[in-house]
Amino acid sequence: MSPAQEPAQVDRRLVRVVAALIFDGQSVLVQQRPATKRHALLWEFPGGKVEVGESEEEALARECREELGVEIRVERLEERVRHAYPDFDIDLALYRARIERGEVRRQRSALSPCASSPCCPSPRQTAPLFGGWLARTRRAADFRVVRRPGRSERDAAPCLFRALSKGTPVNILLVSMNRLDVPFPVYPLGLDYVAGALPERHRARILDLCTCPVGAEEPLLVEATRDFPPGAVGLSIRNIDNTDVAELKSFLGDMRAAVEAIRRVTSAPIILGGAGYTLFPGELLRELRADYGVVGEGERLGQLLDCLENGGGPDEAARLPFVAVRGMSAPGPIAWEGKATLRSPPSLNPSLGHYLARGGMLNLQTKRGCPFRCAYCTYPALEGRSMRLFDPKSLGREARALEEAGARYIFITDSAFNAHIEHSLEVARQFKAHGLTIPWGGYFAPRRPPDGYYDELKACGLTHAEFGTDVLSESMLVNVGKAFGVSDVFAAQKAARTAGIHTAHFMLLGGPGETIATIDETLDNCESLEGAVLFFFCGMRVYPGTPLFEVAVAEGQISAGQNLLEPVFYKPRGLSDEAILSRARARAGGRTHWVVGSGGDKVARLVARMHLRGHVGPLWEKLAP
Repeated sequence: MSPAQEPAQVDRRLVRVVAALIFDGQSVLVQQRPATKRHALLWEFPGGKVEVGESEEEALARECREELGVEIRVERLEERVRHAYPDFDIDLALYRARIERGEVRRQRSALSPCASSPCCPSPRQTAPLFGGWLARTRRAADFRVVRRPGRSERDAAPCLFRALSKGTPVNILLVSMNRLDVPFPVYPLGLDYVAGALPERHRARILDLCTCPVGAEEPLLVEATRDFPPGAVGLSIRNIDNTDVAELKSFLGDMRAAVEAIRRVTSAPIILGGAGYTLFPGELLRELRADYGVVGEGERLGQLLDCLENGGGPDEAARLPFVAVRGMSAPGPIAWEGKATLRSPPSLNPSLGHYLARGGMLNLQTKRGCPFRCAYCTYPALEGRSMRLFDPKSLGREARALEEAGARYIFITDSAFNAHIEHSLEVARQFKAHGLTIPWGGYFAPRRPPDGYYDELKACGLTHAEFGTDVLSESMLVNVGKAFGVSDVFAAQKAARTAGIHTAHFMLLGGPGETIATIDETLDNCESLEGAVLFFFCGMRVYPGTPLFEVAVAEGQISAGQNLLEPVFYKPRGLSDEAILSRARARAGGRTHWVVGSGGDKVARLVARMHLRGHVGPLWEKLAP
């Protein structure tokens, strides 16, 4: 063919397109194309055309800002694909990117609701770049799906989509919210149990905010997720407030700051848990705008992850009897019925050194469930009334392992260590049999003990007994549901002190039926607790699910449906909080071993200074006469 006969060359239009490959743990962000455009309803990466004068990185950042409402950091070019259409060519550049600020919003275009898609889109459901990437990489990833506008609040919870295979490891970041360190920081034992109970195919990392000022969480989160992109974030809430009626401090603002920081760093679903969360599961999901909650004991987290991992959405997750989903009614706590799990080693917590430097105290739990019926107490609601006893030999090994990890004092966190006499004795014997050499203490009910009980505990290393006495008025002991009388308290005090154990009694005044006469009766009897340190508090916080809640409703102090996230304290008729505290302060008369209300701040500062000087344990025995 002569040159004159050759067809004229036609310049084909080239369209430059960029797309973002955004990972979130084991998830990839994808969206569905509108039904009215080319490749209708196929799945694709977020992105768009490069405008004149823009670099590819600038275009991608702009598209994500406009489409998703997020600011991204473009990291590197993943791959480039050239595709020919009949009337133009398209150059598609796929960049790895990370969301730096903002939360993925619902799109203007039609997007697929996650609850309707039980698995990853098939290659026939994908646009060319996305489908080609799937085919080439054969990645076993999950897919985070952006949803159609107008979906209900319930459907706004994230869902994990299975891709090409099952069993892919998922990174789980467990965050401890507790920052209370007065008089000493409390090690977050619960997260050790949660991490220890996760399926082996998942990886857990703990981020402890114990030393992090409120509002400064983001740098820590960025550091924690840099090489550990989470597939889910578990946020442990231990306390809603400090329960101090005299100097009340709510922690809701702290929680909001933490959740907002998490959202800026990752779009992984946020799952709430912990004792404080369990008391207000629906309220906190709404307040914090988290995605899911594990109500009750946190070892169940793995079951929720299994549900999400296998494509379950909010409806499927809500069928689990312990899971709360934002926008749906929350269940009440159900006692954990699975077999006892081994806690993860404290070394998993990067803040372990902080606790060892501030008193050297680590925690241990020997059972769950509380058989007592104290009017204000939440333990039965959280753990049930039936006691589930942990194996004493395993506890002996655990205590010895804590000592080897650096603990210089062990505190037993049971509601009352002596709630089951024989079990507590066997646990103590196993401490000794396994060679525990450090002191230990715990909470005790001031019940009349069997002969020699405290002597044997002392021989096994017990040094401190903290009695939850509350009141020493016979009528008030009945009113607040105590399972002992005044004479039992004196018997427990005498037995413990005779055995050489340090004792403290924690008093809580202002319950139902409290009067000046009952306060004086308590204070008079406190004078006879020889050798004890006494801590006086005023005001019983009203929690849902407690006998005190029913009393407060019956007396008209609260309504049955009242939101108690904002603290409410029971008010005895005719008595103010200040009147109660003033009477206790007057009787204390400056004695150092009678610590009243906010007067404990001075003691807390003293204890903190002593810890920094190398002293270990609770140290309140230094106040004893």
